[in-house]
Amino acid sequence: MIIYEKQFRNLQLQEARLARRRDKETAELRRLQQERKANEAAALERAATAYLLAHHRNQPFDNTVIGFEFSNRTFQAYIANLTPLRKQQLLQKALANTAEEPETRQAAA
Repeated sequence: MIIYEKQFRNLQLQEARLARRRDKETAELRRLQQERKANEAAALERAATAYLLAHHRNQPFDNTVIGFEFSNRTFQAYIANLTPLRKQQLLQKALANTAEEPETRQAAA
């Protein structure tokens, strides 16, 4: 065994390096997946807000205007799972944002 001791140490070193690299890349993958999920959740919320505002104003909801990237099934499931309180919060947020838009435009001019 003494003959192969150096080769075993080299193999152990390489194995440790590969394990650290795998752990680092796995952590990066998880971070990217969390980031993607957070972005998807934010996009669904923006779409739901636009939908609720259009519904409140009795206007058609045009998902292409807001860059809608989800299937209708995904979006309808998201809307259906919102509680009435959350729907009200999103609508109030949308109404507040649309009320602020003219003021923002006037301040910018």
